[in-house]
Amino acid sequence: MEVYELNMDGLVGPSHHYAGLSAGNIASTFNAFTTANPAAAAHQGIAKMRLLHQMGLKQALLPPHQRPNLHLLHQLGFYGSPAELVKQAKKADLNLLGACYSASSMWTANAATVSASLDTQNHRVHFTAANLVGNLHRHQEADYSYQLLKKYLLMNGFFIIIHHCLKRLLQGMKEPPIITGYVPLTTTQASTFLYMGNELCRSIIPFPALAVSLPDKHWKPHKP
Repeated sequence: MEVYELNMDGLVGPSHHYAGLSAGNIASTFNAFTTANPAAAAHQGIAKMRLLHQMGLKQALLPPHQRPNLHLLHQLGFYGSPAELVKQAKKADLNLLGACYSASSMWTANAATVSASLDTQNHRVHFTAANLVGNLHRHQEADYSYQLLKKYLLMNGFFIIIHHCLKRLLQGMKEPPIITGYVPLTTTQASTFLYMGNELCRSIIPFPALAVSLPDKHWKPHKP
């Protein structure tokens, strides 16, 4: 069977702006409230994708999410016409308004966790939409990212399986979990874990995720 690498890029949306919504992110904080140029950014992204395509790489484009996200405002209890919703959000919290207009879905690397077929029990590629619960402006992308993946990866269910974000794992958790894993020395199959603070716990995900390195202080020897 022929296999190849597919590069997936998100297109910058027309509401792209710098609102400093990612606390602790140096770039986000440093560029907060500076002037953005969505059109120029979109053209730069397309130029980069075209270059990779001309070099012979497989290139895919994911469209921007619809913004402003008025559905989010409805969920939070705001009501009225679109203009009234935006006005109410601005009055209530500028960060909320910034989140509703966020174009951060352009960062496709944060859209999902991809588990390679070589590392999964059923030997299929698994895409699990990221819940990104640490930031509202990213968490609102989860459902739409899931729908996009289902629509564009047409082989879903045969070679590729798409999973919704892991919402149930968040109940009762003070901090969002980070999906990670490691490869035991005795096997080539990776194990999936949730890493929370200083604790490691085995995930209920029915398939292993991609293996990554854990910090030395959290490493534990594998027990068969």
